[in-house]
Amino acid sequence: MSLCLLRTASLIHERIAYTTLSPARLIHQYRKRQFENQTLKRNVPSVLICNMSTDVPDDKKLSYEELLDLIKKKEVTLIDVRSRVEVKSTGLLPKSFHIPVNEYVTAMKVPDKIFKKKYGFDKPRPEDPIVFVCSTGARSYKALRAALHMGYNNARMFDGNFSDLAKQITDT
Repeated sequence: MSLCLLRTASLIHERIAYTTLSPARLIHQYRKRQFENQTLKRNVPSVLICNMSTDVPDDKKLSYEELLDLIKKKEVTLIDVRSRVEVKSTGLLPKSFHIPVNEYVTAMKVPDKIFKKKYGFDKPRPEDPIVFVCSTGARSYKALRAALHMGYNNARMFDGNFSDLAKQITDT
């Protein structure tokens, strides 16, 4: 047997012996020795940590007036990226389409026919102007980052309060 194989067998035997037959204090000493020279690794969930106000260029943020102007001219595809539960409880924005933010990347990769069947509108082309809207701006920011990464360079996000926007769009 090779030396490497013998060492592995020895470690396995040692681990079995310490975990099944030895008292707790020996297991603790074994684990302390095992992890002594390793850096601490934490399992932290992937969290979006950034300052949205400075991370997104100003030309990618829209104010009320700019967005309302684009909607009146019908020069934009307005995509509501809130969850299905939120849309069901508060309703969809007038003149907008719904794609939940967690489905956005996958949705933009499917063929056009499947996209239209599932979401009810033609899939935007990379050169089409798109504006993302959500209730607080965090999900629209996430969708904007994904869209820019996929080559949708005319994508923008609404930088404002959702309820005020809904009231303004309804009035127009």
